[in-house]
Amino acid sequence: MLDLLSKSDAELILPLAGMLVGVIAILGGITVAITKVVSSHYRRTQLDDMEATLKLEMIQRGMSAAEIKEVLEARMAGDRPSLADLSFKVAQFATSRPFGKACEKA
Repeated sequence: MLDLLSKSDAELILPLAGMLVGVIAILGGITVAITKVVSSHYRRTQLDDMEATLKLEMIQRGMSAAEIKEVLEARMAGDRPSLADLSFKVAQFATSRPFGKACEKA
């Protein structure tokens, strides 16, 4: 065994280099796949968090359920506008109503 490892001729170096390249390629592919799954899950989590925050802000501003639905449907139609576009629409709505008005309990 030691005699086999002590040989430094090209017959052993080339196959070992080929195996090393193969192992690196396999590990790289696995790393890319894991990164894709984790990053897509993280992005979806962030989008859900931003949507929940937007809904909460709209509720706190006193928007009705129909108005909230209109804002959310406008976002989902066609190309998805950015959160800045949605915030702008909410800000336009907020300027038409008194800001900071407490929610009335039934």
